[in-house]
Formats: sequence, C-alpha cells, structure tokens
Amino acid sequence: MSAATRQALEDFLPAEASVHNPIDMIASATPEGYAQALKILLADEGVDMVMVINVKPLVGNPIAVMNEVGKAIPGQKKPVVAVMMATEEFHNEVKERPDLPPVYHFPESAARALAQLSHYASLRRRPLEREIPVFKVDDAAVATLIASSGNGYLPPDKAFQLLELYGIPVARWQVVRGAEAVRQAAEEIGYPVVVKAIAEELVHKSDLGGVKVDLRSPEELEAAVNDIQASMAGADIASDHFLVQEMAKGGHEVIFGITTDPRFGPLLMFGLGGRYVEVFRDVRFGVTPLTPFEASEMIRGIRGYPLLEGVRGEAGADLSILEEVLLRIAQMAQRHPRIQELDINPFLAGAEREDCKALDVRIRVGF
Repeated sequence: MSAATRQALEDFLPAEASVHNPIDMIASATPEGYAQALKILLADEGVDMVMVINVKPLVGNPIAVMNEVGKAIPGQKKPVVAVMMATEEFHNEVKERPDLPPVYHFPESAARALAQLSHYASLRRRPLEREIPVFKVDDAAVATLIASSGNGYLPPDKAFQLLELYGIPVARWQVVRGAEAVRQAAEEIGYPVVVKAIAEELVHKSDLGGVKVDLRSPEELEAAVNDIQASMAGADIASDHFLVQEMAKGGHEVIFGITTDPRFGPLLMFGLGGRYVEVFRDVRFGVTPLTPFEASEMIRGIRGYPLLEGVRGEAGADLSILEEVLLRIAQMAQRHPRIQELDINPFLAGAEREDCKALDVRIRVGF
C-alpha cells in the first residue's frame, strides 16, 4: 500500500488494526468501515483487485456489511470479490442481488477466481499476431516418406530423415546392421559415439540395456555392442540393427511433441526432457496454428524455464532455436495429419545454435 493509503486507513481505524496487506480492521469493524476502507484501497494505483473477508459469529448476519460493500463499488473498474463465512440462508439471499460483488464461502475459491481474472487480463494484453511463419519444406518428400511406412512407428532412420526434411537439427547418425558396420559408422561419425539397439518392440531402450553412451574407442565400441546384444537376447528381442550417433554433450535436455486429441486435433508439447520427463511432467501444450508469441509463451511457461535462462554461472539455452523448432513442428502437424504422435526427447538445447540438436525421436503415423 502507498503511504497515503496507509495514512488514510490509520485515520479512522483503531490503533490495533493493521494497515499493511492484508488490511485487518479487527473484530470491531463496522459495515461503514468496510465501505470506507474499500473506497480507499480501490483509489490506490498499486491495488489491482480486492478481496473483502468477513468472519462473524453464526448468530450474526453479514448482510449489512455486504450492503455497504455494494454501495462502494459502483463505477469501479477494479475487480472486487467477497468472502462471507455465513449461513446458507445468507448465501442464498445474496445470490439474488445483482448490486453485490461475487460472494464466496471460502477464500480459496475467491483467490482462484481473482487468479483467473489476472490470467485473462494478461491474455488480453498480448500483442495481436496474425501472421503464422511459413518454412520452406519439401512436403512432397515428407508425404512420400510417411506413405512408404504404413501405420505405426517409423523406423529410426525415417524418423530422423523426417526431422531433417523439416529443418530440425539432429545429431549426426547412421542406421547400420551388424557389428562391423557399427565400427565403420563410428569411424565416419567420429568418436565419441552413442550406440542404440533398434527393434520394433523396443520402446524404452535404456531400461533394457539397449543404449551405450560416450564410447571413445573401437575397443569400447566392441564391448558395448556385445553387451547390447546380450541384453537383447536376455529380453528375447531379436535385432542386429543399430543406430550410431555422435555423442553430444552440454546444454539442457528438453522435449518437443505432437499428440492428437479427438476434439482439438493436433496438440503441441514442450517441456523439460530426458529420462525423467514422465516423473517431473514439466510441460506446456499449445494448439495449431502457432504464432511466434505463443511459441515463446509455451517455452517460458514451464516451471523449469529459469534453467534455460542459465543459473549459477551455467550457460542458458538458445531460446530462438527452441521457438523455431516449435513453429516447425506446428507446421508439420498441420500439413501432415497422418502424424498422430511425435516425441523429440531429448533435444539438446545448447547455448549456441550449432549446439542444439535432436538426439532421439519417435514418430507414429496412421490414418
């Protein structure tokens, strides 16, 4: 409260009252005192909304308080709500009074209502964007790739190819068959590398020992391939295909996604990614078409956003590439409705654009 507001309250309230937020007029407050305090508070430029709370013994009736509150609010543009802990007879009576502000039984409900009003006001203040960015993409090639795959999850090579066609950066990769081809791929990509087993029924590779990371030599690579093959055999999964990738380090792991809702159509997702995405569930959703402002809002709306800004001397992420990827997958979702599910997790969000790349992707298509 401003100094002038506090002084105006002190001028008529008892010395025992508190003139700091929240204002406590103490139990001796009169109905007229409520109206006087409300007028003073609504005149303060630092006050955006007011919650009036009255707790009376059950033998009392706060209707007199509400009558005075009703007289104080005509012409006011600031929201006012009331919390009256009274009998049901009282609440039934005030429901029929259009001259009174909304009256709640408990402060939690009133606080939620004010929070929604504040959120709505912030939405109204957003800049009005009408232009949706359009990225130059070979959509015919994307459609051909999808059509050649039938229904279900795309093989890893086609999933990565789809991302590359849509201009989404990916870690260098090769899909190969057999241990010797794995060695050749690692030499071409350059150590250190990551090796992942590929099988249609293999969803969470790391849970079954199907992923080996930071392999720095042919010897480490050979041992890793043998371990993966043993793990797959132990899980009764037949596969001799592998995804070999560059070992990308640094930055923050985030997730991008598309899911299809029967009512809303394609929904976009962004959040903190990695192995624990299903534990923390720190994600935000958006709908297509997506504007640049909405993409930025999705990214800044997650609880872990301060991590992407950088904390305790740690470099932040290149937010511009994250916004661009969201906009690109929004265009993908609109132009290719056969894509029913997409998870880019993790996407490594580095401090520089060249350090940002998709490390893993799953895409499910259907009709």
